[in-house]
Amino acid sequence: MRVLRSFLDEDAIRMIQVLLAKTDLTVRLGTTSSRSFPTNVGTPQGDSLSPLLFVIYLEAALRELRGLYDKSITEVIYADDVDFVSTDKSALLRLLEIAPDKLGEWFLIMNTDKTDVVDVSRSDTQTMEKWRLSKKLSSLLGDREDIMRRKLLAAVALKSVMKDWLRYCPGNPSLRSRIYNAFVKPVLLYNSSTWGISDTELKNLDSFHRKQLRVLNGLHWPKKINNSSLYKLSNSVPVSQDIIDGRWRLFGHVLRMDPSSPAYQAMEEYNTLDSFMKGKIIALYDLNMSYIKISKETGVPYSTVVNFIKKYNKTGSYDRQHGSGRLSILNNVQINHLRTSEENSSLTASELSNEIEKFSGTRVSSRTIIRNLNKNGIFARIA
Repeated sequence: MRVLRSFLDEDAIRMIQVLLAKTDLTVRLGTTSSRSFPTNVGTPQGDSLSPLLFVIYLEAALRELRGLYDKSITEVIYADDVDFVSTDKSALLRLLEIAPDKLGEWFLIMNTDKTDVVDVSRSDTQTMEKWRLSKKLSSLLGDREDIMRRKLLAAVALKSVMKDWLRYCPGNPSLRSRIYNAFVKPVLLYNSSTWGISDTELKNLDSFHRKQLRVLNGLHWPKKINNSSLYKLSNSVPVSQDIIDGRWRLFGHVLRMDPSSPAYQAMEEYNTLDSFMKGKIIALYDLNMSYIKISKETGVPYSTVVNFIKKYNKTGSYDRQHGSGRLSILNNVQINHLRTSEENSSLTASELSNEIEKFSGTRVSSRTIIRNLNKNGIFARIA
């Protein structure tokens, strides 16, 4: 009660004590229930008071824990799920050693067996990036991996629905669609608004969705139906439209978030000068610079750097060269030229205009975009 008394009045404290007084618990195993027994430690799970008190005591425990590590560690908290994020891996490992005992003082158990240490870093290929298979809030961190998992789960959900529900309504497409939208589609599109996927992957999702709609309505070869008729029969739309709608809703939530939140800061950081630059730059002033150093400074995979510079060494010039990852080897004169190049500014403005029209349906002229770029000191795309 010491923590609660620090910010609650006596009436609220007394009400909590009354709600927790004379609490009995019963253990149920299968269909058998034990005799009731009284308890005076903790709060029963399942009632409305339990999650509120848990969050309060978790925050109190974390405040004490924060005094044991420096500001290089950032906390990301969702309900009872806490992530500690840092660029210093040794600091996280030290925290992992001291956190269980400190949280134990507040009767909070930290299961070290279920605690994952995830190293988010860039590798030569995506298959080598193990962090993509890490799960967070029931979603994998890798978008492609999460989509594959969503498809598998949706297929299992559809099979279960076909077995348990849809066999009782064989001739009612409307009811079938409602059941599918209630039990299967949410499984397929869970957290889809956070995916950063290409048009090709969106088309593959639409294809998978149409395949499920055909199975849903019993449409197998030799029966044929075109896509528009299938959507009309199922009273549905392509899932790519649902994903885009979800993105806009998520964007609205981010805009209304606290400016100090990670999502809001990521949005602000995206809208910088770097967001107008396509690809990465390798400014090669020292021909003996380490490939590994170039890879770390630019964020470009090591193998891509090696292949690109080999191509540069073969030609022996500072002309703009494009390889995998759209890299460019430039000197200072060329960088300054690109910044003030009217032709390059027009190209950037034209690309931005097309992107704006694609996602918002509103056409903004290239001249208007160039005027705004000049106003903010941004003249051209570099590389």
